[in-house]
Amino acid sequence: MSPITTSSASTSPSPAPAPGEWHAETLVELREQLLWPGLLRTPALALSPSRLGMAFFTLLLLAFLWELSTLWISGPGPLDLAGERITAAVLGVAEGLGLMAPGPARESHPFLTAAGDLFYRAPAALFASHPWTSVILLPPTLLIWCIGFGAICRSAACEFAQAFLLPWPRAIAFALSRWGSLVAAVLAPLILIGVIALVIAGGGALLLTWPVGDLIAAVLSPIAIILSGVAVFGLAGYILGQKLIIPAVVCEGTDSIDAIQRTYAYVLGRPVLLIIYLLVLAVAAGLALAAAAALVTGITSFAVSAALHWSGPRGADILRHAPGLSGTAGLASGIIRIVLAIPAGLVAAYGLSMYASGSTILYLLLRQANDGQEPGELWMPGMIDGTMAQAPVQADEDDDES
Repeated sequence: MSPITTSSASTSPSPAPAPGEWHAETLVELREQLLWPGLLRTPALALSPSRLGMAFFTLLLLAFLWELSTLWISGPGPLDLAGERITAAVLGVAEGLGLMAPGPARESHPFLTAAGDLFYRAPAALFASHPWTSVILLPPTLLIWCIGFGAICRSAACEFAQAFLLPWPRAIAFALSRWGSLVAAVLAPLILIGVIALVIAGGGALLLTWPVGDLIAAVLSPIAIILSGVAVFGLAGYILGQKLIIPAVVCEGTDSIDAIQRTYAYVLGRPVLLIIYLLVLAVAAGLALAAAAALVTGITSFAVSAALHWSGPRGADILRHAPGLSGTAGLASGIIRIVLAIPAGLVAAYGLSMYASGSTILYLLLRQANDGQEPGELWMPGMIDGTMAQAPVQADEDDDES
């Protein structure tokens, strides 16, 4: 299939800067790239029924997986505790940005503190509450996430790059065939950073606990500083570029090492452009997700309010899920709870679909800005892995025998 090149993709990119050389962006170049319509297509691409379905199914599998822990844990499970932290953190971020006033019995927190709760302390609650359960559930969680995320990215890449609607079974099959590269690409930088931390910690434990060893540690301290620099820069690049890792695998048909190299090259090659693209993408996706959440909230609130009007005390208890309900009232309350959770789940699925679709578009645009490679150039079956070259056709064994 020949790539379909859109008019926005026909703009010839500026040459990539040489390693170590600062590339001054001109105002015209930034204006053209900021107005690139690709990033603004993210909300519409994410609304695709197939991508919404894959996102919803991915989140459903993850929720079911973590709910399994309630079989051997009494009381709230790690997912419930993390959910409470995430909810409080999201409210804190909104309050820190001035989007809403602090709720009753809540103190206003600085934005950075709330952001730290959202991106660090809330996920850490999974491990702090039940560490062994979290360690056991982490590998299947990572596998489900990578396959689901990769399938959505592959579907979005085909539609954005080549105007080709990839059926969802083929998208999932593609992600399953690349599961090893997807998981390794996500984990490898974190493993390297962890190994560096263990080396420094182990060296300190071996050398700083006895008189002569402390002098050896002091002499070797520059090595620890160099290793720490590698770890910190690697972590910073990972935080900025983690959205690009899985799209690199599915767009290039490559292995984890090449995907990681491309990610760090694009982060370091055009960091200003990357940050601008991230801001544009965050605004577009945030507005679309807020609109979807407001719409769903209005729908469910309207339905519940209308049903409460003439339902009486018994109906109010059912609709509000009052504790202690039994018989048909308890069953009805449970069914209604599930029905009301479906629209909220669709909003969450829309968020995941938008995150994966936006990451894919971001990768293709950054690839063009850094390498001059058109977004329409996408790895397809029949090409050599990691390249856009067609694989050679193998001759039949009968033809080789003469």
